Amino acid sequence: MLLEVFIIQKGTSFLLARKAFTKKEIRMDGSLFSGMISAISLFTNELKIGEIQFFETNDYRILIHSWKKILIVGIVEEKDEDEFIISTLKKIAQEFWKQFQYSLENWNGDTAVFENFPITIDEIFYSEFAQFYIERNYPNNVISVIHSVQYKFEPHILRFIGIRIGEARSNTISQKQMKKIISFGQDFPEKQILKLVEKEINHFSISEVESKEVAGKKSIQITLKICPICRGIHDNSFSCDFIIGFIHGYLNGIKLGFSFNVFESECHAHGDQYCVFSAILQQEK
Repeated sequence: MLLEVFIIQKGTSFLLARKAFTKKEIRMDGSLFSGMISAISLFTNELKIGEIQFFETNDYRILIHSWKKILIVGIVEEKDEDEFIISTLKKIAQEFWKQFQYSLENWNGDTAVFENFPITIDEIFYSEFAQFYIERNYPNNVISVIHSVQYKFEPHILRFIGIRIGEARSNTISQKQMKKIISFGQDFPEKQILKLVEKEINHFSISEVESKEVAGKKSIQITLKICPICRGIHDNSFSCDFIIGFIHGYLNGIKLGFSFNVFESECHAHGDQYCVFSAILQQEK
C-alpha cells in the first residue's frame, strides 16, 4: 500500500507538497527526508551511475520517480505493488508539472501556491487504485479488496472508489441497451433502470430492487439480503460506504439527464435485518 507521497524540487531539498493516504501515520520530518532524497539524487548524478529508482529500509520501500525538475517519492509497505505505485507516481508528476511549470520556473520559495495540490493527488491515487485493483478484474476481487482497505481508508475515500467503479460499470452498458431504454420514450424509464441496477448489484450480492416514493420524490430502493461489506460487523458507526458510492456512480453515470442522491437507510452492522439503500431522483429532463 502506498502510504505517503512527497514532491521535491530537483537540485534543492525543497519539499513542495506532501500527502498521506492511510490512517497509519508516518512520523517523519519532511524537510530531513527531502534533504536525504535530494542528496541521494545528486550523488548518483555526480557519479554518473544513473538515477536511483528505489531503496529499502527494514520497514518501508521508497520509490523515486524523476520528472522534469521534480522528484516524486512514494513510501510503500509491500514490494509487489511497484507497477501500480510507479504508474500512480508518474501521473502525479505529470499533473503537478502541468499545473505548476510556470510557478516553479519563477518560484519565490512560497509553498502556499501548491497547498491545494494534495486534493489532486487524492483523486489520481484513488482513481488509479480503483482501476488497478477492482475495475481491471471486476467483479472477482471487489469484496476482498474493499475488506483489505476499509479500516485503512476514510469513509469518504471508500465512497469515492465506489463512485469510480460505478461510473466505469455504467460505461459498459451497450449502445443497444441504451437505445432500447431511450426508445420507451418515458420521462423516467423506471423498469429498465431497475433491471440494470439489479443485474449489476447481483454481481457481488443478492439484491432486491424496487421503485419507491420518498417525500413525494421517485426513488429506487436497493435491499441487500446478504451484504458483503458489513457481514460479521457489529458497529453502529459503520456504514457501507463503498456500496453507497457504487450505486451513486452507476446511476449517475447512465447519461439520461437524471441525477440521484444515494444514502443507506438501514445497515446490518447496526442490527437491521438487511442493508437498504435509497437513490432519490433529484432531477428530471
